[in-house]
Amino acid sequence: MTTLAAPVPVAFHINEVATVPVTIVAAGTDGGLPALTVEADPSVWESIDLGILFHLGWDQRGDGEVSGALPVQIVIRIDPDAVDPSELPADADALAAAVAAAPDDSPLRFHASWYALEVTEPVELPAELAAAGDVRTGFTTIWADA
Repeated sequence: MTTLAAPVPVAFHINEVATVPVTIVAAGTDGGLPALTVEADPSVWESIDLGILFHLGWDQRGDGEVSGALPVQIVIRIDPDAVDPSELPADADALAAAVAAAPDDSPLRFHASWYALEVTEPVELPAELAAAGDVRTGFTTIWADA
């Protein structure tokens, strides 16, 4: 995954009237398929979690958890049956822009067209360790191995 030059806000559709707003922070490929890292604030994460969006069924999650008290990052990969991956740009910034600019009725903007691979949140480190880097905790899904 490549971190974007600037985060890109996008709303994924849950149904015809409801959306889930996230921010794309990185993009690239996973297993040769377009993938995004999206960040959700805690209230949005709660909607994603409880709504089992992005194929995050309880039986599809590995060990680990996120508290949802801090922004949650979700790595998602496109379903090649929903969108032809060859039609999407390979460049990270262009991919994020294409998803954000897609029409509301595009499969690119529907949560079910994406599979969550990994869900993480930052770990707050003591001041003396903060400069050492970022630490994240969370879980992977069965889709990460598919």
